[in-house]
Amino acid sequence: MAEDCVDRWNQICFGLISLTALLANVLLFFLVKNRTPQMMLSYRKVLYASCIFDGLAALSHLLISSRPSLEKDIAVMHFDGVLPQILDHFHLLPNGQLAYILAFESATQLNTFSYCFVPFAYRYFHIVWQTNFNKLKFFVLLLVYLSPTTIVAITLPVIAATTYDDMVKFVGERNDGCLRRVPFYDWRFLPVEPTASIAKNSYYPLLLTLLFPFVLCYFLIRIFQKLNEDVKKSSIAAHRMQRQITLTLTAQSVVPIIFVALPCFYVSYNLTHDRNKVNALQVFCNSLSLVPLINPITTILLVKNYRNAIRRRIDFRKGRRPTATSLYMTSKIGA
Repeated sequence: MAEDCVDRWNQICFGLISLTALLANVLLFFLVKNRTPQMMLSYRKVLYASCIFDGLAALSHLLISSRPSLEKDIAVMHFDGVLPQILDHFHLLPNGQLAYILAFESATQLNTFSYCFVPFAYRYFHIVWQTNFNKLKFFVLLLVYLSPTTIVAITLPVIAATTYDDMVKFVGERNDGCLRRVPFYDWRFLPVEPTASIAKNSYYPLLLTLLFPFVLCYFLIRIFQKLNEDVKKSSIAAHRMQRQITLTLTAQSVVPIIFVALPCFYVSYNLTHDRNKVNALQVFCNSLSLVPLINPITTILLVKNYRNAIRRRIDFRKGRRPTATSLYMTSKIGA
């Protein structure tokens, strides 16, 4: 394989980020299972799902590590991960079928953004409507929020696989000995039906995600109104725990919005104004890969029981035994 086939900086840097994110989500999963405060037990579904989605996103990026570029104004995906190299070595997923693994990575990456609206939706129905979420109700909630991005993430790679031979004619064959790249279908160059209509219509579900921030704001207002009504009825410890839950769920929502929505605006501006399109696409993809790492870290830092569990473990490894005062303080529920 040629030396310039793989972007080594992208492979090493974001490989380490993805590996760290995977380990952080495994750690958070066990903390949620064993160290969640009593008053937060009803929110373990939200935290478990966050660990699973972020962990899958980190794992997919670690193994696949797709890298976007533009060739002749057509979006093209290159692969820096080990999984595409293994599949190619054993002649699995030949030609455009390699695009199918993009469906897995795209779905897991984009769903980290869609999922950021789930925690407050869950809290709204739990606090305001007094809804007890069983597995079926929680699945329906996930289905509502994750369907738009999942449809797009799966449809576009599948179309890319079916139109691979035709799109390669526009971007050209690769003759440098490197792993083949996958050009995405572009109806400007290949306006064939029904493929063009399917590709265009696949973007419409994303319009639903534009409504999610407004719904989130409504949920926030109603939640704080409800908490203010109940503040006089609850104890100080319970009030602190409610505040801790709110801060944790806020982080679960705000972190993906910052690392996805803002780069998305940056990408849209560059694409519509013919600026540095390749750099804009790379910024967006790199931002997506940071969400699975920052999400579990912020959750661990915000939940006192999780922080103290890690602190006690570090003290134990250093040979320091916790004092009676520290044991008493860590047993208290607080923000």
